[in-house]
Parts: sequence; C-alpha cells; structure tokens
Amino acid sequence: MAALLAACASRPTAPDFELPSVDGEVVTLSGLRGQVVVLHFWAKWCGSCEGDLKVFQGLHAKYASRGLVVLGMAHASGPDDDVATFAQERTLGFPMIQVTDELRATYRAAVFPTTVVVDRAGRVYARASGRLDPRYWERVITELL
Repeated sequence: MAALLAACASRPTAPDFELPSVDGEVVTLSGLRGQVVVLHFWAKWCGSCEGDLKVFQGLHAKYASRGLVVLGMAHASGPDDDVATFAQERTLGFPMIQVTDELRATYRAAVFPTTVVVDRAGRVYARASGRLDPRYWERVITELL
C-alpha cells in the first residue's frame, strides 16, 4: 500500500488551463478538481478519433454520476459551430473545447488521438497516443472512481 501511495504522489500535476467550450462556457481544469477528468485530443479529419469519441461518450454516460468528466479537445476542426454540429450529429454529450497549439504542446498531444486521464487530485494518471482498446480506458477510469 505504501508503494502505491508513493507512486500516486509522484505523478505530475496536470497543467491548468482556462478555455471556452464551443458552447461558450469557460472550462478550467482546476475547476474540475475532485473529479476524474479525461482530456481527449482529437481532430475531425482523424478517422480513429471518431471511434474514440463514441467510446468516451459511452464512458461519460456510464460514469458521469460517479464523478467522471470527459472533455473533447478539438484541434483544427473548424469554427466552433462546425465542432458543435459534429458533436451534436454524433450525440456527444460532453463539452468540446477548441484546443490551442500551446496546450497541445504542453500535454504532448502531437498525434491524434491522444488521451490524458487526470485523477481527482489533479495529477496525470494515464496518457496514451493512438487508439487503444476501450476496455483499457474503462479500467483506468474505474480504478480512479
């Protein structure tokens, strides 16, 4: 148990940000402290990103009541209206944010998709680029909830 606590304590704090969602709501990572947060960096032109967005919608629907927040971090996917329409057409019920190049660099999201999971204390718990088995993400999330 002590080793597990030490490993959790050594995880880096996730860099904070303040950005508007495509719906106009301002989102800050620090404002979500106490919840498990998934930052899913995606682009509309990325074929595997769309499948991952559906996976995270399922996880959002299943675990939001237990403290899961999913944020779609859209890169170069058109104006806010286009991103909002894209999300609505796919019935994605979590916030979409136009991500800046600076934030992408901060989170090392050079390829799409890239997903970062932040624990309730605001530390980076998991990070992966490329498409992974949906069971991996569910396991990571349920470990934190």
